[in-house]
Amino acid sequence: MSYPTFLSDELSQQKAILYNQVINIGILIVAGLGVGVFTYIFPAFFRYPYFNWGGWESVWRFWPMFAWGVIVATLLTFLNGPICVSENNKLLQYRLLSSVLAGVWEELGFRWIFICYSMIFVVLGNWIFGAGLGWVLMIGFAFATVTSLSQRKFLFAVLAAIGVAIAIWFAQNANIVYWFYENVLVVIIHFTTFDQMDSVLNNQHDRIFLFGAILANAWFRDGHKYQGPLGVINSWYCGLVLLYATVTYGVITAIAVHTIYDLIHSIIYFVFRKTK
Repeated sequence: MSYPTFLSDELSQQKAILYNQVINIGILIVAGLGVGVFTYIFPAFFRYPYFNWGGWESVWRFWPMFAWGVIVATLLTFLNGPICVSENNKLLQYRLLSSVLAGVWEELGFRWIFICYSMIFVVLGNWIFGAGLGWVLMIGFAFATVTSLSQRKFLFAVLAAIGVAIAIWFAQNANIVYWFYENVLVVIIHFTTFDQMDSVLNNQHDRIFLFGAILANAWFRDGHKYQGPLGVINSWYCGLVLLYATVTYGVITAIAVHTIYDLIHSIIYFVFRKTK
């Protein structure tokens, strides 16, 4: 008996997701070695005091996220068409394994290892659009000043000299990327999470760490684009919840919360999926 093509496509997609996870685990290991080397050279840059376990009590505090997972998984289940029992069983096996792997490697990645790389990108970006841009402008205005003086264009020379002074001030004081994170992204998260992230956003731990965590969560969000626009939004919010779990209780708690959330999806999808 034949079944619609989308059923085998669904199984193939799940296999591809699992295959990509194995590759990502390899990338995470290499990235972790890189962080180890970087931290050895610059020990004060990436301080990570979140290798903690808050106990199962801390995990159950996130029951609203689990309840949300039940709702989302149930809706997605009824939106999909019927599936044969044997293929549903295979999907469950792949989904369970994928759920556990995702809960572990994604948290070790996006709530630990990749935050370090995000911090580096934030610092470099701030330098490029601040000091780097300022010194480039300074050199350009200085060249214009010398050229104007050599051509006896004194008005242009004065204006260019003023440009040199402004460029030097800009290079020494501009922190455009830091300002954007602090005054735009942090504010957006504050309002879109209804103040629930304030203990993390207002915590006076390393602000660069916070900015890196926000960027890493954007990477986490983009990694779920295959789930469509709603999946992207959902993963962004879930990533913030998991960041809260990491900073408040420890990354092991975040791993447990993430794993349970994904397992809920897998089990709900298997139990309530229409079969034929």
